[in-house]
Order: sequence, then structure tokens, then C-alpha cells
Amino acid sequence: MRKKKSQEVDVCFVLEGTYPFISGGVSTWVHQAISTMPDLTFAIHYIGAQSKAIGESKYEIPENVRAIEKVFIFDDEHRGAVANSRVSPRLETKLRNALESLLELFATNDHFDVSTFAGITGEFQQIAAEMTFDQFWKHPATWDCFHQFYEQLYPGESFATSFWNTKFIIKPVWELLRSFSRLPKAKVYHSVSTGYAGFLAAVAKQQTGRPFLLSEHGIYVRERIADLLNEEWAPSLSSDFVRPPAGVSVLRQAWIEFFIYLGRFCYESADHITSLFERNAQFQVEFGADRSKIEIIPNGIKPARFESIEASRIKLKRKHPKRKTVGFLGRVVSIKDVRTLIRAARITCDSVPDAEFLLVGPTDEDPSYFESCKKLISDLDLDSNVKLTGPKKLDEALPLFDVMVLSSVSEGLPFAILESFAAGIPVVSTDVGACSELIYGFAGEGDAPGGIVVPVADAAALAEAITTVITDPQLQSKFGQQGKDRVYRSYQEQDVMSRFRDHYLNLDKREQLSEV
Repeated sequence: MRKKKSQEVDVCFVLEGTYPFISGGVSTWVHQAISTMPDLTFAIHYIGAQSKAIGESKYEIPENVRAIEKVFIFDDEHRGAVANSRVSPRLETKLRNALESLLELFATNDHFDVSTFAGITGEFQQIAAEMTFDQFWKHPATWDCFHQFYEQLYPGESFATSFWNTKFIIKPVWELLRSFSRLPKAKVYHSVSTGYAGFLAAVAKQQTGRPFLLSEHGIYVRERIADLLNEEWAPSLSSDFVRPPAGVSVLRQAWIEFFIYLGRFCYESADHITSLFERNAQFQVEFGADRSKIEIIPNGIKPARFESIEASRIKLKRKHPKRKTVGFLGRVVSIKDVRTLIRAARITCDSVPDAEFLLVGPTDEDPSYFESCKKLISDLDLDSNVKLTGPKKLDEALPLFDVMVLSSVSEGLPFAILESFAAGIPVVSTDVGACSELIYGFAGEGDAPGGIVVPVADAAALAEAITTVITDPQLQSKFGQQGKDRVYRSYQEQDVMSRFRDHYLNLDKREQLSEV
């Protein structure tokens, strides 16, 4: 990978679990942004969980990417790297003062104050530059603080589970602060989420004064809360934070509050915020964003690129006029709710026995979920109707589809829908993210749907919509053309990316003027 840390780039993307090592909508967007602005220089600061889980880049890195840095927030430390846990009296004093400030913030600050939080974060960033997490966590000052923290926030909870819970909340933040010295120098920092990536970009804003642009495809805080409320946690990790809502444990609530705090810090630190559609902007405001900072900028594609794909699809359809192929484009992971799609396939095939389902996309991100999908296909006797194909190029997959289905429980503005529409393919989707807006259009656009929208996790409704479209070639053509028209009208890549280019240049100019 290219690394020229001393060279300042135009834009540094701070990214969590996406580009260039994980494929998906956000990664596609980042690659698109870099590729469409060859005259600007970029760097990537990639945040992952563990180094052993990372593979090769999923993308061919453009030449204007000058550096790629990686930090892994849950890697075990090399025990031999630190001879002992002793620190200098100067550093110990700084640590105790910072911990006291943190305790005071939790004890007295009912309303989030970004300047206070930024000040404390700055103190810890300086300390983390000189201390490993292992040194910090084992230091007597940290233990004194944790005991007070435990008595203040976790009364009645198991000390051991509180200890481990707090450690795993703090460790990733500490590793991010330690990685700050490796953050590429940039004129603008751009994070495509709040969370850990947005936190580090906000720290860069606070420490360097450089502009911070925040974009969200999905609402990170909302997604993490959904994960925490729906995840089957071990009994030892259940309890609540200050005032427990009914049914939510203290320790689980601690994680929720943690991500809410990170989100507020990101929203208040950002110079400008973009959202894919209005509903997401409303969620951002609920979690602490200033509506006057938010601009709606959707995803975009080059629809002309899909003309040859559409031609191939029409040719194949003429060859096989009775074909009834349901396509899926996406990762085989729980957030895409592939299991509900498989159950819908069983219902569909009961009435349309010759229906075929092609599930196209990476299967290696969550191996246990992939195995559960394979088992479900077998258990429902669908081996001859449902195929998990793995990744395919768009020009290989899309010509095979008569309808594209998205069964997700959470989305932003999916490229899969735009790409399907551009190839003239109708879409059936769950009502998540911007999917309804994509399929039914904006208010005032008239009655020109590109498909059908159904409730989340409703296999029967999904099957009914699939059956309606797959058995009616005329409806397929009508929906496909109306979706295609919408993409050409409102989701052109050149229009979208020109707006981000303007932000990169204007935010940098604004910063230069403030320095004069």
C-alpha cells in the first residue's frame, strides 16, 4: 500500500469497516468519489476490528490515493512491547487530572457539551500517545477512577461484568487516540459515518482545525441501538445505565449511551453534514445534529453504462420468454435479512414452481449466517430453486434478473436499486432507508412506480409482491421503464459528485480564510 505520511492530501477518508477491504454500498460510494475526482488527492484511514480478519483490498486502488493507514481497535497488544507498566510522574499527573474531568462530566453534565468533551478527549489523546492501553488500564489511577465509576453508574451490578464491559467500551477509543499520530495530513477530513470513524475525524477537527465533512448512508447511532436491543446478549452482560428503561439492562444501556455520545460529538464537530434522503436527516437531528448543517445529497450512478446490460437482458429474455428469475444483489449478512427472502422463496415457489432465485453477492463476511442460509434452503427443500452464487460482475448478474429483490432490515440509498433500474429491472424492496422514495418517487412525481415496497421481515408480503411482478411480463416492463426514467432524472453520478467536489474545495477555502 502507498504510504507518504508527510504529504498533505486534499481529502482524508476516515472509514470504519468499509473501503477498501469490505465491499458494499458505502465502499462503492467511496471508490466512486475517489475515481471521479482524479485531480484531487486522497488518503484512507481504515478502522477495523482485528487485523487477522482483514483480507486483500476488494478494489483496485486509484492512483490519486496517496496513503492507506490501518488501525485495529480490538487487536491484542504485543505483551513484549512494554517492559513494565510504570509511567513518569508527569504523565501520571496528567492521567489523574483527565480521569477526574471524565468522572465530573458523567456526574454533572446532563446536557452534552462538545467543548467540554473535546477538551477531555484532547487530554486523553496526548496521554494515549505515550501510553499503551495495557499501561493505562492497569494503572492505579485508572483503577481508582473505575471504582468510582462503578459505584456511580453500576450500583448492584456484578463488578466483574462491569469491569469487562467498561474495558471493551474504552479500548477501541484508546486505540483510535493512539492512532492519531498516523492519521494522514489533509485539507479536509471526511467520515462516512459517526461511530468510531466519525469520532476520529472529529478529533482531527478539534486538534488540527481542519474542516470535517460528515456523511451518513445509514444512521450509525440508530443501527447500533437496534443491534444492541435485538442482539442476544449473554445474561452476564445485561443491566442498565443511570435510569434503566423497562426491559433494557444497565450495561447494554451503557453501550447505547456511548454511541449516542460519539454521535453528538461528531454532529457538533462537523462543519457540514450530508444525508442521502430526508428521513435520514430527521434521524440525524433526533440524535443531535443541527438541521441547518444538513444537506440532502443522494447516491448516483452512470446510467448509460447499463444500456449494454439492458440489451443483453432483453436478448436473453426473448430467448427464454417463460423465464421467472428473482435476483438479489448484496452481501449475505443478517442486515440484508436473506433468511426472510429464502422463506419468501418457499412461499413463491409453492404457487410458481418454476421460479428461480439467484442470490448474488459476497458470502464470506459472516460465515455462520451464510451457513444458516444454506441450511434453511435445504430445510425448505429449495435446493433446485434458490442458488447462492457468490459475487458476480453486474454485466454477468443483471441480464439474468426479471425482478430484483431487496429484503434488508436497514439501508441507506442502495446502489443495487439504482443499478437494477438503470438496466430496466423492476424492484421489490422492504420499506427501509430511501427504498420507498426510489421506487415510488418524490412527492408530486405522479403515479410512476418502479416496483413494490413491502414491510420489513414479512415473508408472506414479500412473496406476494414477488409473485405479482414475476408472473406479469407487462408489469415488469412498465415498472422497469419507470425506474429507469427516475434514475436518469434524479440520480446521475456527475451531478452528485460535483456537489461533493464543491464541498471539498469550499471547506478548504473557508479554513484558509479563517487563518488569515
